[in-house]
Amino acid sequence: MAMRKIQPPSRNFAFALASYLLWLAIFFVARLALLLLNVGELGGCSFSDIMHMFFVGLRFDTVICCYILLLPIVLMTVETFAGHDIKALRKATTIVLVLEAVPVLLILAADIPYYQHFANRFNIIAFDGLGGNFGTVFKMIAEEPSYCLMIIPVIAVGVAYWYVQRKIVRGGRKPERGHFLSKTLYTLLLLVLLFFGMRGNANFNTRPIQPGLAFFSNNQTLNQLGLNPCYVFIRSLSRQDQVDIRFCDDSTALSAVQQQLGITQPDADYPILRKVEPSGQSHRYNVVFIIMEGMSANNLSLNGYPKVITPFLDSLLQHSLYFENCYTTGDRTCLGTYSSVVSFPTIMGQHPMYNTPVRAFNSIAYELKKHDYHTNFFVSHNKNFDNTNAFMMANGFDRLYSEEDYPASALKNTYGAPDDFLFRFALGKLDSLNKTGRPFLATILTVSNHPPYYIPEKYKTADKSEWEQAVTFADDALRQFFGAAAQRPWFDSTLFVLVADHGNSLDNTYPLSLSYFHSPLIFYAPTLVTPQTNDNMASQADIFPTIMGLLNLPYYNNTFGIDLLREQHPCVGFMNSSAYGIIGKEWYLVKLADSDKKFLYRYRNGDPADHFSQHPDAADSLETYVTAQWQAALYLLKTGRILFKH
Repeated sequence: MAMRKIQPPSRNFAFALASYLLWLAIFFVARLALLLLNVGELGGCSFSDIMHMFFVGLRFDTVICCYILLLPIVLMTVETFAGHDIKALRKATTIVLVLEAVPVLLILAADIPYYQHFANRFNIIAFDGLGGNFGTVFKMIAEEPSYCLMIIPVIAVGVAYWYVQRKIVRGGRKPERGHFLSKTLYTLLLLVLLFFGMRGNANFNTRPIQPGLAFFSNNQTLNQLGLNPCYVFIRSLSRQDQVDIRFCDDSTALSAVQQQLGITQPDADYPILRKVEPSGQSHRYNVVFIIMEGMSANNLSLNGYPKVITPFLDSLLQHSLYFENCYTTGDRTCLGTYSSVVSFPTIMGQHPMYNTPVRAFNSIAYELKKHDYHTNFFVSHNKNFDNTNAFMMANGFDRLYSEEDYPASALKNTYGAPDDFLFRFALGKLDSLNKTGRPFLATILTVSNHPPYYIPEKYKTADKSEWEQAVTFADDALRQFFGAAAQRPWFDSTLFVLVADHGNSLDNTYPLSLSYFHSPLIFYAPTLVTPQTNDNMASQADIFPTIMGLLNLPYYNNTFGIDLLREQHPCVGFMNSSAYGIIGKEWYLVKLADSDKKFLYRYRNGDPADHFSQHPDAADSLETYVTAQWQAALYLLKTGRILFKH
């Protein structure tokens, strides 16, 4: 008897291939759109570099495609072995594919504006704190035209996908022929291909595909474009609530930090506690602490921005103590506010102001209250956004003013009141506090340099982009505030401090955009502060001790900050959701979160070349110094040794 020819279940292979190619086309279009929007960042990239980026992108896209197709192929396989067409399974397969497509398409749409703002692919951090702020976030999206426009291509692609995918599922109505053995062998082959596709490689001696694969070029825009945002998003899910993240051993970290801080006789319960008792005359000056939304140091003319968009800040530097090498600890407002107020570093994947119960620190407000200061905090928006009200009230602030305290006419968009109104409102409150005869701490968190932008007509000019107009408006609001404050009786006895919550992405030379973390740090008080530019490395965590040093007031420092006029850091660190950076006066080290890959740059002249292999000792020195602080911070947070009551 002649052997029967083995026939493969070709319909399943045809379905898998057609669906795979459909998704590859969608991912290609999304990547191409992002490439075209950032084509100006690709200077010096060769055609082969761009093609290599697309090839790397194909590998990451394949991983996501295979995950999308796994369940539908399982459903189709059931029909294959049944030997006849099962209409219900076909419908179920279509439904599964459509349900999977919804979040994927939404991520692709969100990735474009997210990347334009953060220079990083879309990830779970975008939802940080969303639970209590859904209405605010939704309004922000609705009020920003560029975000709303993304809905159109999502709907168009979604409808086209449903139409094409349904035809693919319905293709080939005849039942599969062939022996049970042949069906089994070919089904196993298809599943094996899916398995290796999901791994991203066929080498069992290595881990599945890692984000570091995308970082092949000195051009960081090209590196980021090689990633798939769905892959990045899924990876970021596993990094949430990283209570077990470790940089080194706790005891090693604490010992290193104590040495850094000059602690020779540590307290048994509070290992970084220092009692600071200055000599000489104290200055019970008022403190106005302004945390400026998105005001990168790279916006300033001093740092080479080609247009004059911050004329007031540019002029203020001439009369202030200016730290030119200050960096924020993170890339989000909640992180910058936290570090600026409590002088602790931020840790990747954690929202430091969301805890139950709310954590209390030896914050600047807590310590100044012991010197009989009024302590107020001003925000433009809902007081519960980012859990700000609960956190600040738990950390020494007497009162937080927010949009609930402002007239409806002052609220211009989802973020409430613009900077000019916020400053005018704060001035009135500070006048009242001054009449009590007690000094005050007023912390003001601005917002006008954040989309959706509210820009008065007088600032709208054809020679500036919308973002540049928003920066100019924010800068002029500061000018108006300082001009009005100068007429107040409390002005000459007030220390003004200005810092950014984070910067903005003005360059992508490195895997972590330096402009997103580089911040102005300005201390202004003509009767107290000698104008000068200081080139020491500085962090937001150093602001509180430096203020206390300028005021010459005794206090307990149970933080990681130092008085920048009396102590020095060799380097400082910062993080976003996918990497951390450590920067000194000569070197800049970047470490990717999901990879062992490290980069070392001579950043002063914008050199994009990676020097890690030539200078591993320099990289190790930077990393050892800062990761000890991060690990010690994790230990103190975990053990609750963050508030020393006295």
